[in-house]
Amino acid sequence: MKHQEIHLPTPDPEHPYAGDGRYRFPDINGMNLLGDNVSLPPIMPKSFHIMLTVFHPEALYSMKTWLPFCEDLHKQYKHTPTPVEYRILLVLQPPPIEGDVPAFTQALGDIPDFYMKTNSLISYYDQAFVRRRLSLHKKAETAIVLLDGNGNIIWKDDGTFNPTRAEHLQVILDTLSPLAPKTKTH
Repeated sequence: MKHQEIHLPTPDPEHPYAGDGRYRFPDINGMNLLGDNVSLPPIMPKSFHIMLTVFHPEALYSMKTWLPFCEDLHKQYKHTPTPVEYRILLVLQPPPIEGDVPAFTQALGDIPDFYMKTNSLISYYDQAFVRRRLSLHKKAETAIVLLDGNGNIIWKDDGTFNPTRAEHLQVILDTLSPLAPKTKTH
């Protein structure tokens, strides 16, 4: 991506959800696929987190197209000063709709990876609230959000995986991460 401009969100102190002039990922509690309670956003200074957020279990199948790229980033940055972690978050509309959780676990069932079982979170929150916090349109089914180690939103997009989105995210990580790896994932 030669000569491409990188547009990072400009903090807006007037935004009703801004903290310290930064947009912050909403505080969410839920359960991972191992049955452990988990709180988001993860607070791990000097790291980056990719949140793959899904609002309906059916959309999870298209969101899974991001997993190989995220796993490559995780491996690529694992031993750098700013490692990259990733998670899948399914936000279900309360009250729980019978069948949503089984659909989610079935969709993730073909991922036997322990990392993903630990880092996949099912949570019951008002979807409109989460979409507002992420500045998404009302019907967005997915969101890909890059967070810093304090839970602040650095970059976001919505939609299925495509090379342009992936390359943009890679350029942002390379720009923000000191001693970023020199090899590209794709």
